[in-house]
Amino acid sequence: MRQLQAYADSPWIAQRLFMPVEKAKATYPDAAELLGSATAYFRVPGRQVDGAGFGGAAPGAQADAFTKGTAGATDTSNACVCVWEVWNKETGHVITLAEGCPRYLRQPFKPEQRTTRFYPFFSWAVIWNDGARHPQSLVDRSRSLLDEYNRVRTNYREHRRRAIPKTGFDRGAMDPVDANKLADAASGEMVGVDLQGMRPEQVLFPISYNQIDPALYDTQVIRSELEMIWGVQEALSSSIQVAKTATEADIQQQGTESRIGYARDSLDEMLSDLAVYTAELATSPNGLTPEDAAAMAGVEAMWFNVPEPEMLDMVVQVDIRAGSSGKPATALRQQQWSILLPQLQQAAIQIGQMRGSAPGDIANCLEQLAVETVKRAGDTSIDPYSFIPQAPAPVAPGLPGDPALDPALALGVDGGQPPIDASAMPDPAAMTPPAITPV
Repeated sequence: MRQLQAYADSPWIAQRLFMPVEKAKATYPDAAELLGSATAYFRVPGRQVDGAGFGGAAPGAQADAFTKGTAGATDTSNACVCVWEVWNKETGHVITLAEGCPRYLRQPFKPEQRTTRFYPFFSWAVIWNDGARHPQSLVDRSRSLLDEYNRVRTNYREHRRRAIPKTGFDRGAMDPVDANKLADAASGEMVGVDLQGMRPEQVLFPISYNQIDPALYDTQVIRSELEMIWGVQEALSSSIQVAKTATEADIQQQGTESRIGYARDSLDEMLSDLAVYTAELATSPNGLTPEDAAAMAGVEAMWFNVPEPEMLDMVVQVDIRAGSSGKPATALRQQQWSILLPQLQQAAIQIGQMRGSAPGDIANCLEQLAVETVKRAGDTSIDPYSFIPQAPAPVAPGLPGDPALDPALALGVDGGQPPIDASAMPDPAAMTPPAITPV
């Protein structure tokens, strides 16, 4: 298990591909003549594997869908060859071979875009189990519960089929023809029968059957355990049994997050490795060009390529924020943010004024609060920057709009008007209102 978890440090990794012969000849034209002597494989759909193990294949699971030669083959018209691509980290080469071929399908080569990782393979194993070679799947962990659920539902169906109400009759006291008349009678129909002078309850009687006990076929416990193993939120369950308060729902949500936290952490690690690998490929000498970066990020984009692969780990640093790969925040967290947002906005303005910060710095803080609010809403289709006004572009000296050329703009007055002197304005309290003549 330790070797598989540290696969990125393995000296080599081999990838197996089953490729049709014609496609293999087109992919590797230098070895097209040799591929005719390669070991032929044929697809066998629906082949089952034997045995089972903790962390291994389940009984009846579909294994490798290819087999050598014609043994067990159902379609011999589409022969395939088994191509192995071996990535050797120690030498930095990639070799390609096919089973049955006397030489390589192509000359060993070094990848053009080298990275600190070297391997282009990324593994995400949700559940590791001590003593098992392969990680467990959620289906494998819950296999016994799924079997139990199927048995319960099957027995319940069989019980209901056998619990059909029936009525018996005394053949010595009632003719079978009269019994068929009662069986075929429609609703509300009057049927005449000859009971030989006996009472009806002596001739007709109900046949007892095993009553159905719903508690014996209750699958609530099984479904609860499956939801706990799979980390399914209670909000996604089929029904609500008891009305819960907001506090109880939040506690249950925290329990769900703790159950699926291990899977989210491993996913963040894998995505971090993938992000670093992608960035290193983009900044390698054969990666993106400044023109490509400008086409994707705009004309103001700055881009550079690292000349030496050994410098990639010093220049490229990418990390995935913990928990960012999960689903958006819950309603309770959004409600908490709606309470904190006005306080944070007021605090940013007051602290900025007391510290004498520039208006642009305060505006940047308010902008980040707006962006964070949209991000916590969980709607990725909204671009908050499209609603936020940006600072005007600076005016070059000597062009129209330069405050040095217009004294009115230098005084900060719109329209070029001189500033208003408040001391020259009359006092409103000293002004006598006009006389009003009654009509």
